[in-house]
Amino acid sequence: MAERGGEVLGFVEAVPGSLVALYVAPDVMCQGVGAALLQHGLSKALAAPDGEVALQATLNAVGFHRRFGFSDVRHAHVMRNCVEVPIVEMHYPGP
Repeated sequence: MAERGGEVLGFVEAVPGSLVALYVAPDVMCQGVGAALLQHGLSKALAAPDGEVALQATLNAVGFHRRFGFSDVRHAHVMRNCVEVPIVEMHYPGP
């Protein structure tokens, strides 16, 4: 979690082989918070035996992840609270 003065700026959740979630508060976007969280999450996710990492990106986050070396695998939809959300499944090849 990233915070400043008790305010949550964002968080990342990762397990070996997957970035599960990455969130950055809208008012601190483009200030390096997302990049720092992504790098921290990758340090955990790259612990997978093959070193590869998968994630499901919302459409607004695809460009961000591409800048860090993720590539598109396929477009899909997931259900979140009874709402169908378009996503892009992405892959990071590892070091």
